[in-house]
Amino acid sequence: MTAVDQVVERAPRRPPEDRDATQPASALNETERAILAQIMGAQTTMRSEISARLSVSKATISAGMKRLLTAGLVTELGVAHGGGLGRPAGVYRVSEQAGCCLAIDLGTTRVWVRVIALDGRILGEAQEKIRASSADVSKGQLRAARKLTAEIRSILDEHQTRVRGCVIAAPVKVSLDTPEPPRLAPVFEAVRALPTTPDLAITVENNVNCAAIAEGQEGVAQGRATFAYLQVGVKIGLGFVYEGRLLRGRGGAGEVACLPYPWGTGTRPTHLALEHHIGSAGLLARARARDDIPMAPRTDVAALFARAAQGEPGPRELVAAHAREIGEAAAAIVALLDPGLIVLGGGVGSNPILLRGVRHEIRRLAWDTELANGRLGSDATIIGASRLATEAARRAVLAGGY
Repeated sequence: MTAVDQVVERAPRRPPEDRDATQPASALNETERAILAQIMGAQTTMRSEISARLSVSKATISAGMKRLLTAGLVTELGVAHGGGLGRPAGVYRVSEQAGCCLAIDLGTTRVWVRVIALDGRILGEAQEKIRASSADVSKGQLRAARKLTAEIRSILDEHQTRVRGCVIAAPVKVSLDTPEPPRLAPVFEAVRALPTTPDLAITVENNVNCAAIAEGQEGVAQGRATFAYLQVGVKIGLGFVYEGRLLRGRGGAGEVACLPYPWGTGTRPTHLALEHHIGSAGLLARARARDDIPMAPRTDVAALFARAAQGEPGPRELVAAHAREIGEAAAAIVALLDPGLIVLGGGVGSNPILLRGVRHEIRRLAWDTELANGRLGSDATIIGASRLATEAARRAVLAGGY
């Protein structure tokens, strides 16, 4: 948006029930939809800017804007006063009365819910930690999600908006045949109990896929049409973006935790053995089993990596070995997908101390491939889920689902 010096606030928003709904969004014409798309993409904008972007006359923009204002899809924030002698210009953005969307990150250590306006603004968010001692992480996730419902309802009431779309990012295999995984049914119920629009759509997406989308759009993989995002944390997973599209297969593409492990004479691979070994729990278990790595009861992976970075022999040797093992898994990914770039993320994988060892193994076992740590850290999943939720809600509005 062009910079403005001052915005004079106008009348407060009307509540959704007072909106003139005589003109449904299904009646929007092509120009009105184009105007709305521009406003949703820019957060705030002026008529002259929209006119210039769409190459449409100011009179046509004014007529379309009037229709959008009447429908309650757009709101006028105020008047922008520039430094020149021109007339003051109205400043517009998509109305919160048009609806919002939710992004829910059902992580293994916390549940994070974000409320997003249709133009991408964050209206509010809430988090709830999951106790590390919980015997069943999934039950902890559901308890946390239910607990956050009151906070989310308060945010919706404050902004006088309703939920029209939701993306749940979860560490699950997303099946095209089961759009609502049974174990997530309580989360679906909690979302549907909130103020929602009649066309509410709830989608489940794998958490690693969401992180891959975020790194591709806002992180280290920006501008790359093809890349792989390898997450190594409590669990492991892969998101593969090919020619700008997320590769899903039948829903389970990227479940590298299921790669057969270990291989060797007299051994036989077992289910999720690779994840149990490479994940943070396996790394910490190996550290505790070594006499040369004294471990306090609450020592976590971050503390172990910090000791390795400081040159402590035991942790340094253990982390180097772990880098080699991650590199072996990454080499298999290179051999199968040849992504050109592998982004390492997750609580373990995002540590820069691993890069050298992982890169060496990829070169030794496959061929030279660009390697980088993720830029978005633990925020990647919620950012990706937010983008997916916002894009879906925008499409619904533009398709006439208001």
